[in-house]
Amino acid sequence: MMALIRLYPKTDSERLWSSVLAELEGYRSRDVTPFYASQSTEDFVTVSLNVKDPNSLMDFTNQKISGIDDLADTHTIPLVKPLFLPLLKDMPTTMGRYTIELKAHPKNYSGIYESLIEKRYGRDLVLAYIAYKFGEYDLFLSLLATNQEKVKDFADTLTKTKNVLETKTTAIKKTLLLARDDWDRFRLMLLYRPSWFKGETESLYDINLSITQYGAPF
Repeated sequence: MMALIRLYPKTDSERLWSSVLAELEGYRSRDVTPFYASQSTEDFVTVSLNVKDPNSLMDFTNQKISGIDDLADTHTIPLVKPLFLPLLKDMPTTMGRYTIELKAHPKNYSGIYESLIEKRYGRDLVLAYIAYKFGEYDLFLSLLATNQEKVKDFADTLTKTKNVLETKTTAIKKTLLLARDDWDRFRLMLLYRPSWFKGETESLYDINLSITQYGAPF
């Protein structure tokens, strides 16, 4: 089960960021693996996790997250049916990372999800992974883009279809992998190969490339 925990600082996001890394770097348990931590331009810190079940997530939050210095609040986001998309071999590593959250009518959930995983993206904006979110927003997209204007245009295109009611875009300032091997295995296990991903087209992509290799120093 993949989940995100958003952590909000009492006083300073950089202090919180340092506290998260001090607490979670090298952490492993039988039931919980922190994949990576990222800091958004909105100053919250997100920890991506693989958890055995909801009880494991609860225990991790109560026993590990709650002790992080300068933490004011948390927001837990279970990700349902996450899928990862292959990335082009020649994408520049300077591309930034962004997330888009989508709100839609329930009858349009699956149609939007299917259209996004089958869409063929270019070199200026790429969908790295997608999942159902089922909260205030219904779908979660993690993207790579050359600039924020590309992300805004993409979000605007989605809302113009009228199937997407609302979007929320967040830029990511920095990311640190906490468990590279575990993350790579998890991502490859859930890698989706679109219907057009075959023949000569397939040779343009590297299925080993990960979103966490872009837009942030490691």
